[in-house]
Amino acid sequence: MSSGRATFTVQYKAYLKLLLHASKHPHASVNGVLLGRQDPSSGQNWIVCDAIPLLHRWTNLSPMMEVGLDLASIHAKNENLKIVGIYIAQENIQDQSIGPVGHHILGKLAESFPSAFAFLVDVTRISKGEPSIQISMLQSSGDSKPPTEGVFKFEDPSISDRALAAVQSGKKVAQLADFDDHFEDAKVDWLRNEGIDAD
Repeated sequence: MSSGRATFTVQYKAYLKLLLHASKHPHASVNGVLLGRQDPSSGQNWIVCDAIPLLHRWTNLSPMMEVGLDLASIHAKNENLKIVGIYIAQENIQDQSIGPVGHHILGKLAESFPSAFAFLVDVTRISKGEPSIQISMLQSSGDSKPPTEGVFKFEDPSISDRALAAVQSGKKVAQLADFDDHFEDAKVDWLRNEGIDAD
Protein backbone atom coordinates (compact mmCIF):
# COMPACT_ATOMS: atom_id res chain seq x y z
CA MET A 1 0.00 0.00 0.00
CA SER A 2 1.43 3.40 -0.90
CA SER A 3 2.14 5.71 1.98
CA GLY A 4 -0.44 8.40 2.60
CA ARG A 5 -2.90 7.39 -0.14
CA ALA A 6 -6.23 5.98 0.95
CA THR A 7 -7.57 2.71 -0.42
CA PHE A 8 -11.25 1.75 -0.58
CA THR A 9 -13.21 -1.46 -0.10
CA VAL A 10 -16.71 -1.22 -1.59
CA GLN A 11 -19.54 -3.13 0.11
CA TYR A 12 -22.66 -4.54 -1.52
CA LYS A 13 -25.20 -2.05 -0.14
CA ALA A 14 -23.32 0.97 -1.46
CA TYR A 15 -22.83 -0.49 -4.94
CA LEU A 16 -26.40 -1.79 -5.16
CA LYS A 17 -27.95 1.56 -4.22
CA LEU A 18 -26.04 3.54 -6.83
CA LEU A 19 -26.96 1.02 -9.55
CA LEU A 20 -30.62 1.04 -8.47
CA HIS A 21 -30.72 4.84 -8.48
CA ALA A 22 -29.28 5.08 -11.99
CA SER A 23 -31.58 2.29 -13.22
CA LYS A 24 -34.70 3.88 -11.73
CA HIS A 25 -34.11 7.05 -13.78
CA PRO A 26 -32.30 5.79 -16.93
CA HIS A 27 -33.18 8.89 -18.98
CA ALA A 28 -32.15 11.44 -16.35
CA SER A 29 -28.97 12.55 -14.68
CA VAL A 30 -28.75 11.20 -11.14
CA ASN A 31 -26.30 11.78 -8.34
CA GLY A 32 -25.66 10.72 -4.79
CA VAL A 33 -22.99 10.44 -2.14
CA LEU A 34 -21.01 7.46 -0.87
CA LEU A 35 -20.45 6.96 2.83
CA GLY A 36 -17.50 5.27 4.43
CA ARG A 37 -15.74 4.50 7.65
CA GLN A 38 -12.10 3.91 8.35
CA ASP A 39 -11.12 0.25 8.46
CA PRO A 40 -9.99 -0.35 12.08
CA SER A 41 -7.42 -2.90 10.89
CA SER A 42 -5.80 -0.43 8.46
CA GLY A 43 -5.73 3.32 8.93
CA GLN A 44 -5.38 3.95 5.19
CA ASN A 45 -8.26 1.75 4.07
CA TRP A 46 -11.84 3.02 4.01
CA ILE A 47 -14.91 0.78 3.88
CA VAL A 48 -17.47 2.27 1.45
CA CYS A 49 -20.53 0.92 3.25
CA ASP A 50 -23.53 2.92 2.05
CA ALA A 51 -24.85 5.33 -0.56
CA ILE A 52 -27.38 8.13 -0.26
CA PRO A 53 -29.30 8.87 -3.47
CA LEU A 54 -29.62 12.63 -3.83
CA LEU A 55 -31.32 13.84 -6.97
CA HIS A 56 -32.72 12.95 -10.37
CA ARG A 57 -34.44 16.28 -11.19
CA TRP A 58 -32.46 19.13 -9.63
CA THR A 59 -29.01 17.78 -10.50
CA ASN A 60 -27.37 21.13 -11.24
CA LEU A 61 -25.84 23.39 -8.59
CA SER A 62 -29.17 24.35 -7.06
CA PRO A 63 -30.45 25.09 -3.55
CA MET A 64 -31.96 21.57 -3.61
CA MET A 65 -28.51 20.11 -4.22
CA GLU A 66 -26.99 22.12 -1.36
CA VAL A 67 -29.77 21.17 1.07
CA GLY A 68 -29.53 17.49 0.07
CA LEU A 69 -25.77 17.49 0.58
CA ASP A 70 -26.13 19.18 3.97
CA LEU A 71 -28.75 16.66 5.13
CA ALA A 72 -26.64 13.75 3.87
CA SER A 73 -23.62 15.14 5.71
CA ILE A 74 -25.58 15.45 8.97
CA HIS A 75 -26.89 11.90 8.57
CA ALA A 76 -23.38 10.56 7.92
CA LYS A 77 -22.04 12.31 11.01
CA ASN A 78 -24.89 10.93 13.15
CA GLU A 79 -24.03 7.43 11.92
CA ASN A 80 -20.28 7.95 12.60
CA LEU A 81 -19.61 7.83 8.85
CA LYS A 82 -17.99 10.25 6.42
CA ILE A 83 -18.93 11.26 2.88
CA VAL A 84 -15.97 9.83 0.96
CA GLY A 85 -17.21 10.12 -2.60
CA ILE A 86 -20.01 10.80 -5.05
CA TYR A 87 -21.66 8.95 -7.88
CA ILE A 88 -23.10 10.39 -11.05
CA ALA A 89 -24.99 8.96 -14.02
CA GLN A 90 -25.26 11.40 -16.91
CA GLU A 91 -28.48 11.97 -18.86
CA ASN A 92 -26.44 12.11 -22.06
CA ILE A 93 -24.97 8.61 -22.31
CA GLN A 94 -22.21 9.95 -24.56
CA ASP A 95 -20.98 12.13 -21.68
CA GLN A 96 -18.34 10.04 -19.94
CA SER A 97 -17.20 12.72 -17.51
CA ILE A 98 -18.37 13.79 -14.09
CA GLY A 99 -19.01 17.26 -15.50
CA PRO A 100 -18.82 20.68 -13.81
CA VAL A 101 -21.31 19.75 -11.07
CA GLY A 102 -19.36 16.61 -10.22
CA HIS A 103 -16.09 18.53 -10.11
CA HIS A 104 -17.64 21.17 -7.87
CA ILE A 105 -19.01 18.61 -5.39
CA LEU A 106 -15.80 16.57 -5.47
CA GLY A 107 -13.75 19.70 -4.78
CA LYS A 108 -16.01 20.58 -1.85
CA LEU A 109 -15.68 17.05 -0.42
CA ALA A 110 -11.91 17.12 -0.86
CA GLU A 111 -11.69 20.09 1.51
CA SER A 112 -12.46 17.73 4.40
CA PHE A 113 -11.48 14.41 2.78
CA PRO A 114 -8.55 14.81 0.34
CA SER A 115 -9.00 11.29 -1.12
CA ALA A 116 -12.59 11.98 -2.26
CA PHE A 117 -13.55 10.15 -5.46
CA ALA A 118 -16.35 9.91 -8.01
CA PHE A 119 -18.03 6.89 -9.57
CA LEU A 120 -19.39 7.58 -13.05
CA VAL A 121 -22.25 5.14 -13.67
CA ASP A 122 -22.96 3.95 -17.22
CA VAL A 123 -26.68 3.08 -17.38
CA THR A 124 -26.38 1.42 -20.79
CA ARG A 125 -23.93 -1.12 -19.35
CA ILE A 126 -26.21 -1.89 -16.39
CA SER A 127 -28.97 -2.94 -18.79
CA LYS A 128 -26.51 -5.31 -20.49
CA GLY A 129 -25.40 -6.80 -17.18
CA GLU A 130 -21.86 -5.45 -17.55
CA PRO A 131 -19.58 -3.74 -15.02
CA SER A 132 -20.97 -0.23 -14.92
CA ILE A 133 -18.68 2.29 -13.24
CA GLN A 134 -15.63 4.35 -14.02
CA ILE A 135 -13.74 5.92 -11.14
CA SER A 136 -12.23 9.41 -10.97
CA MET A 137 -10.06 10.85 -8.22
CA LEU A 138 -9.44 14.55 -7.77
CA GLN A 139 -5.83 15.67 -8.22
CA SER A 140 -4.18 18.63 -6.52
CA SER A 141 -4.34 20.44 -9.87
CA GLY A 142 -8.14 20.32 -9.73
CA ASP A 143 -8.28 17.79 -12.58
CA SER A 144 -9.56 14.27 -12.10
CA LYS A 145 -8.10 11.01 -13.37
CA PRO A 146 -8.54 7.26 -12.86
CA PRO A 147 -7.02 5.88 -9.66
CA THR A 148 -3.90 3.76 -9.65
CA GLU A 149 -4.22 -0.02 -9.56
CA GLY A 150 -5.31 -1.43 -6.21
CA VAL A 151 -6.92 1.70 -4.77
CA PHE A 152 -10.44 0.23 -5.10
CA LYS A 153 -11.73 -3.29 -4.59
CA PHE A 154 -15.01 -5.00 -3.81
CA GLU A 155 -15.32 -6.55 -0.35
CA ASP A 156 -16.35 -9.74 -2.11
CA PRO A 157 -15.73 -10.57 -5.80
CA SER A 158 -19.41 -11.53 -6.26
CA ILE A 159 -20.72 -8.04 -5.39
CA SER A 160 -20.86 -6.72 -8.95
CA ASP A 161 -22.73 -9.79 -10.27
CA ARG A 162 -25.13 -9.86 -7.27
CA ALA A 163 -25.95 -6.15 -7.61
CA LEU A 164 -26.48 -6.37 -11.37
CA ALA A 165 -28.76 -9.41 -10.89
CA ALA A 166 -30.78 -7.53 -8.24
CA VAL A 167 -31.19 -4.56 -10.57
CA GLN A 168 -32.15 -6.70 -13.56
CA SER A 169 -34.79 -8.57 -11.54
CA GLY A 170 -36.56 -5.19 -11.23
CA LYS A 171 -37.97 -5.93 -7.76
CA LYS A 172 -35.98 -3.29 -5.89
CA VAL A 173 -35.70 -0.50 -8.45
CA ALA A 174 -39.06 1.09 -7.59
CA GLN A 175 -38.36 0.84 -3.82
CA LEU A 176 -35.31 3.10 -3.92
CA ALA A 177 -35.99 6.75 -3.00
CA ASP A 178 -33.88 9.88 -3.33
CA PHE A 179 -34.14 13.42 -1.96
CA ASP A 180 -36.36 14.47 -4.89
CA ASP A 181 -38.80 11.69 -3.90
CA HIS A 182 -38.69 12.83 -0.25
CA PHE A 183 -39.47 16.38 -1.38
CA GLU A 184 -42.69 15.07 -2.93
CA ASP A 185 -43.53 12.69 -0.05
CA ALA A 186 -41.98 13.52 3.32
CA LYS A 187 -42.60 9.96 4.60
CA VAL A 188 -40.00 8.57 2.19
CA ASP A 189 -36.77 7.70 4.03
CA TRP A 190 -34.26 8.57 1.32
CA LEU A 191 -31.33 8.73 3.75
CA ARG A 192 -31.55 5.06 4.74
CA ASN A 193 -33.65 3.17 2.16
CA GLU A 194 -33.92 0.43 4.80
CA GLY A 195 -33.96 -3.18 3.62
CA ILE A 196 -33.02 -2.37 0.04
CA ASP A 197 -29.94 -4.60 0.27
CA ALA A 198 -31.76 -7.66 1.68
CA ASP A 199 -31.49 -10.62 -0.70
